[in-house]
Amino acid sequence: MRYLVYVQEAVSENKKLILLMSVIFIISVAVGFIFQDIIYKEISPIFEKMVREFVNDPNSNLGFEIFINNIRASLLTYVLSVFFALMAVFSLILNGIILGAVGGAYMSADPVYNGIMFLALILPHGIFEIPALIFSSVAGILLFKFIFKYLKTFVKRDDLSLKEILDMHKVIIKHSIILLILSFVLFVIAAAIEGNFTGAFAKWIQTLF
Repeated sequence: MRYLVYVQEAVSENKKLILLMSVIFIISVAVGFIFQDIIYKEISPIFEKMVREFVNDPNSNLGFEIFINNIRASLLTYVLSVFFALMAVFSLILNGIILGAVGGAYMSADPVYNGIMFLALILPHGIFEIPALIFSSVAGILLFKFIFKYLKTFVKRDDLSLKEILDMHKVIIKHSIILLILSFVLFVIAAAIEGNFTGAFAKWIQTLF
C-alpha cells in the first residue's frame, strides 16, 4: 500500500504535466489521422516487415516481444531526455502520429466496420499502453528538470554542499523514477493483453457483424 501512496503522489504532483502530454498525444493522433495518406506510405513497409517476421517465426512470443520493444524504447527515450527532454516529447508525438495514421488508413475503406475493428484491436491493450507512453514521457521530462535545477543550483550554490543541493531537488528525480517504473508495469499488462487477448477479442467482435 505504501508504494501506491508514492505513485499517487507522483501522479498528483505532476498532473498538469501529465495532462499537457496527454493533450499533445491526442493532437498527434489527430495529425496522423488527417495526413494518413502521406504518413502511412512511409511507415507501412515497417509494419509489413514486422508482420512477416512474426508469421515466419512460429516460436515467436508476441506478448514478450512487444514488452521488450516497449521497454527498450522507453529506456532509450528516458536516457536521451537529458538533452532538453526533446526525446520524451518527440517519442510521444511520433507514437501518436503513427497510431492516427494507421487508424486512418485502416478505416478509409469502410469507416464504420473498420473503425469498430480498429478500436477492438487497440482498446484492450491501449488503455494501458497509452498511459504508459505518457507516463514514460513525463518521467523523461522530469529527469531533465531535475538535472537542470541541480546544475542551476550548483552554479549559484552559495556554499551549499552537493548533498544539500540533491536534497532540494530529490523529489523531482523520485517522481521521475516512480513514473518510469509505473510505465513499465503498464507496459507489462498491455503486452500480456495484446499477446493473449486482443486478437481473440477482435475476432469475437467480428462475429457480431
